[in-house]
Amino acid sequence: MRINICILSFLITFSLIAQSSTSIIKEKDSILWQKEIRSSDTLFTKKEKKVLSPREKTDSIIQALSKDYVLKNANWGFCVYDPETKQVLFSKDGEKAYIPASTNKLITTETALSLIGEDFRWQTQLDYTGEIDSTGVLKGDLFLVGNNDPTIGYNLKYKNNEVPSGYITLGGSTKYQFLSELYTKIKEKGIKKVDGKIIYEAVIFKHDNIKLPEGIIKFEKGNYYSIPSETEVENVLDDYKELVSLTEGDKSESFNNILEEKKELQKSSVYLPPAPGFLAKELRKYLTTKGIYTSNALPQDYSIINTSKERKTIYTHKSPPLKDVVKYVNQNSSNAFAEKLLTSVGFFVGGKQTKYTGIQNVLSHLETEKFDTNGLQYADGSGLSRENFVTPLSQVKYLANIMKKPYYDSFYDSLPKAGVSGTLRNTFTNSPAKGKVRAKTGTLFQNPINVKALAGYIDTESGKRLCFSLLVNKYTGSVTSVKERMQTLVESIVKY
Repeated sequence: MRINICILSFLITFSLIAQSSTSIIKEKDSILWQKEIRSSDTLFTKKEKKVLSPREKTDSIIQALSKDYVLKNANWGFCVYDPETKQVLFSKDGEKAYIPASTNKLITTETALSLIGEDFRWQTQLDYTGEIDSTGVLKGDLFLVGNNDPTIGYNLKYKNNEVPSGYITLGGSTKYQFLSELYTKIKEKGIKKVDGKIIYEAVIFKHDNIKLPEGIIKFEKGNYYSIPSETEVENVLDDYKELVSLTEGDKSESFNNILEEKKELQKSSVYLPPAPGFLAKELRKYLTTKGIYTSNALPQDYSIINTSKERKTIYTHKSPPLKDVVKYVNQNSSNAFAEKLLTSVGFFVGGKQTKYTGIQNVLSHLETEKFDTNGLQYADGSGLSRENFVTPLSQVKYLANIMKKPYYDSFYDSLPKAGVSGTLRNTFTNSPAKGKVRAKTGTLFQNPINVKALAGYIDTESGKRLCFSLLVNKYTGSVTSVKERMQTLVESIVKY
């Protein structure tokens, strides 16, 4: 027994020493990396000490990264492009295709700005039929007509109601704000009772059974799709305990992404009730609490009733402009809103809401813009799918082309600013790149293909604005270690 205890004690001690040694090795490696690469502008040889030019410095970092333990076995590409001279300044496997993660949102958001328009607003309309009598009774029905406004029901709560520094908010309506708006307009109209039903009509979204894109290995907290109604999610929830952040009481509520109330999902598929119908039921419930009663009948779908009675409009709710939604998507990397932009592109351009139509419209747009489609695979709007592929070279040329567009200022403003805002607010904080890099980040955690990406614009010390793309797949080590390497490379371009 004592021998067994001694052996067990030895094994535990050996394991702790091994873990400690590994940690020390990585820490030393990080220190050496910072000392020899980030802090040095010189190259030591046997004969002399040479001061490196900005170009030589960047080249030396690329060579060092290729041998570094974090990236030497990774698949990664890097490309820097000058939009004025139309020259590629740096390229390391820039013509190879990689999984772009959330930098895929660059394509989604730019396409929406181009095809739908930066000042576009989603509208949700409240109508009624019949007449309002002298006692305030509506002898008719209320109609709720929506077109998939992603900002309705938008709601985030923060500790002590304080928005984190650098986090970008959106002026959408929370659930109760929206319902309160409708109630106020109904009351102003003089309606005290509804002798009829609430009928909902989804202008865009019908009853398509839409599958999630291929290549999503599992969901991660905060990384969920805002899925159209009546969608079956298959075989992706096995290891997931909480699909959406619980933002309100014991359940999360969003009119575009409603799950049955479950804190833990034990099945590999889940049914999402139709969002328009859910909203209509919530409106009926809210009006009742305010003393405006409707008939006992549950809200009904217009496509089933198909009434042709004359309608009058009580109120039209408008979303924030599209450019604000795009900014929210890119600054905070919102997967849910990105998917809504894709399906909206499908409807407002192709006339039909499906993921397929949205993708086809995006690809047609890219073809019109002469996007380099070598290696391109566009599988979703958010970049969560590992079926997305793009080359760094095509990304930088695409970013350069956007600079000529009338909506470029809105697009540029939508990108996180290094060390200041969005998903870059905690990166480049004590760096020469702070405030000089505007770029979309991308991250996917799932062995064996971890992904870290960064693509956007760099303002150099010489006064140039360059386009860059850095896509890293299948790296070794922590995300912090790969971010440190990426940051070093980007900083070298600032000095160019």
